[in-house]
Amino acid sequence: MISVHFNWEGRNKAFPTVIDANDDIYELPDEVPAFASCRQPGKKDAQILECAMEYMAGFFNQNMIYPEDAQRVGLEGDIQVEFVVGKDGKVRNVVLKNDIGLGCREEAQRLFDLMNEKNIGWIPGVEDNQKVNVLLKTTVRFRLKEEAKPQTRLASMDPKPLFITGRAGFEDFLKQHLKYPAGKEVNPCLNGVIDVKFKINRQTGALVVTEMIDFNNLGKDFKNAATLFMQETAGQ
Repeated sequence: MISVHFNWEGRNKAFPTVIDANDDIYELPDEVPAFASCRQPGKKDAQILECAMEYMAGFFNQNMIYPEDAQRVGLEGDIQVEFVVGKDGKVRNVVLKNDIGLGCREEAQRLFDLMNEKNIGWIPGVEDNQKVNVLLKTTVRFRLKEEAKPQTRLASMDPKPLFITGRAGFEDFLKQHLKYPAGKEVNPCLNGVIDVKFKINRQTGALVVTEMIDFNNLGKDFKNAATLFMQETAGQ
């Protein structure tokens, strides 16, 4: 595998700023953030980063307080996370990309906050011999120990399905595919909200709408439009 870099003004590593207007965030610095035990002579960036992720996963495992409700029903799953290791070695700009429910998201956030409280020893990334902010991605895995698993699991508490391109992708899909009802009897000035409850088949991905709540009494034409849109999302 190789990386193909698209240069802009001679720079192929700077990311858009999210800390302040004069502070770039990098994804491919000359030296990736790591822990002291991972920065060993001869190790490549990928090896150093893998070591750092394993170290962090060990920290999560040691300090995780499994949410009581999640443990009670046997909920397990993964939360994808983006975060920045700052010039000062502190973790910030933590973005939890998904939620598996029952307090797991809150526990994942607590673990990232705990890294800073315990100052577990991030060494900042380096670009052009200067410390820089670096964007990293990881997974917080919620796994029950065998002896802690309940005898029965509630199917309704399994991790929720995710839209293939995430929440932002779903919003874009909504704008492109939701069609305003047409016809002489449709009032073109109406707007409002329809809540939709639906099921997704675990084998095929097929979608079935099971309930609708028309908060603004938009009527059947709008309900039909919502149903058609939901069918468009099947397989996504």
